[in-house]
Amino acid sequence: MVKICALWSWSNGNAYYIWTEDEAILIDCGISYRMLNSRAEKLWLDLKKVKAVIISHSHTDHIRWLPRFHRMLPEVPIFFNGDEIANVKEEDYQIYKEVLEDVTVDDFEVGKFRIYPFLKSHDTEYPLSFRVEIEGKDIGVFTDIGKVEEDLEKHFSQCDAVFLETNYHPEMLKYGPYPIYLKNRVQETHLSNDEAFNLVKRCASPKLKILIFSHISKDNNSYEKIMEQFHFFEQIQMSIATREECGELFEL
Repeated sequence: MVKICALWSWSNGNAYYIWTEDEAILIDCGISYRMLNSRAEKLWLDLKKVKAVIISHSHTDHIRWLPRFHRMLPEVPIFFNGDEIANVKEEDYQIYKEVLEDVTVDDFEVGKFRIYPFLKSHDTEYPLSFRVEIEGKDIGVFTDIGKVEEDLEKHFSQCDAVFLETNYHPEMLKYGPYPIYLKNRVQETHLSNDEAFNLVKRCASPKLKILIFSHISKDNNSYEKIMEQFHFFEQIQMSIATREECGELFEL
């Protein structure tokens, strides 16, 4: 049995957990170890089963607590693209450099997991999305995406479950409090509700059973607007990865 959960997902911190009975991986580490452990315990998860931390890119909401995680679980390897590491603070890099594994767009294995990385459109050197294959199931972690490209469509179409970015509602962003330069940056580097909806409509296969809406802006979106738009997909279980609490646990 494969289980998935967004332990934390929004613009200030991200951590996605995928596990089987005896192994787990953590994708991104933008949440404090204390909070990570607290949320894991609520779901009866054991962080000592984590076989690897896999980093999508170097923005602080995805790596802020990586040094602390390494101090607590120093034997766990950290998979991180070498070009992205250039953006990490030198003092942090020195803490966990001995367990680093370089990630490219080549697939690789971690225990029973096979990871398929691919480049995405975002404003860092080498940002990656991931499709994770385990026990015949495919789980996508698709956030921080500026535009939908061919690789995203290809991997999305293979998924049984997806953590999918619905960062902003276009009208809320347009009339919201952000300055113009920041509104432009959001539009260029994140998926809107409309873009995510069109991706699902165009590329979801019959095997897609679970959508977890992720990386949702506090100021430029609402849970209600997301569900209003996506209720069209009646055959898919849908859930919100909220800021306020641990996300819903799903079994595949």
